[in-house]
Formats: sequence, C-alpha cells, structure tokens
Amino acid sequence: MDINCFALRNADGFTVVDVGAGPSWGPTFGQARTAMREAGIALEEVQRILRTHIHDDHVLGLFDEGTPYFPHAEVLVPEKDLAFFTDPGAWHATPEARRGGFDMAEQLQKIYGPRVRRIPEGPVLAGIEARPLPVHTPGHTGYLVRGEKTAIS
Repeated sequence: MDINCFALRNADGFTVVDVGAGPSWGPTFGQARTAMREAGIALEEVQRILRTHIHDDHVLGLFDEGTPYFPHAEVLVPEKDLAFFTDPGAWHATPEARRGGFDMAEQLQKIYGPRVRRIPEGPVLAGIEARPLPVHTPGHTGYLVRGEKTAIS
C-alpha cells in the first residue's frame, strides 16, 4: 500500500504534506524518511508539516520513540479532524476497532505540544489552501498549491 507524502520548498525551508507511518508498520512502510534523505532534505530544514488527517499511517512518521522526529517543525492539523479526535463523546460513539485516530491525536499533542496548530479551511500558508475532503475522516483535508513561489520537490 502506498502512502504518499510531498515536500514543498520555499525560502524558509520545507513544508511536508503527511509523513507516512515511519518504521512503525515494518520495513515495507516508512519510505518517506529514506526518500527525504535521498532528496537531501535535512530534518532541521522541515519547518511545517501539513496533516491531511489523523490516522496512524499518516501520523506515526512524526514520532521517534516518544520524541518529535522533526525537531523544529510546526504541525498544522485540520481543526475539524483534531476537534473530532479529541472529543470524548466522539470517542465513546466510535467502535473500539476504529479509535486509532484518537490515540494518534493524543500522541501528537503530547509529543509536539505547542507546535501543533489547528488550521481552518482556506488559506493556511502563502500559496497553500486547505480544502475539506470529509469522507475518510470528519476533517480530512486536501491542499491546493498555487503560485510561482512554491516549488514542488
């Protein structure tokens, strides 16, 4: 199964869209880390990480044994997804087998703390707009990238 991640570069560093599962799902996953190294992207250069949604196959790559894998990055999370996955009522209403997003939201906030920023629909960064795609999760989001100043790496 492929989990796609994207790196966008501008003058102040890299913005990464999703980061995959890291090594948590075994050796056939977590290739985003290798791909970033091979592309010459240093962890310290990653300034922002845009989340499409809060599921472990898109979030676990943020963690390195209980610490932030990206030492300086701010993590931008769709506010509707974070609101849902931190709501105790939603947790109780969700079947136990589908509660992984709640655990991911808790870990994300614990490990990245104040570097987690909720983002609304609409413009979130210069040339990047958050677009709601609420089918997979309540706050699932896509990003529309526009403009000459944003280069895709």
